[in-house]
Amino acid sequence: IIDLRKFFLVNKKFGTPIERFITNQYLCTMKKLLFIFGIIFLLGACNSVKRNKKKQHLIVIPYKYLVETSNKQ
Repeated sequence: IIDLRKFFLVNKKFGTPIERFITNQYLCTMKKLLFIFGIIFLLGACNSVKRNKKKQHLIVIPYKYLVETSNKQ
């Protein structure tokens, strides 16, 4: 990810309110994209589970592990 704050510090032409607005918009769009990708990934996982119940543990165990590790941090 390109750090826009450094870019704006170099270009003093931009005022601080514009700088804040643009960086906030950029961060919001990044968060939205990540959120959408997360939903798509979860939907894909659910569909594959429905297709083959035998392989269910292959998805569930890594997911539980990820949740536990993220909670610790």
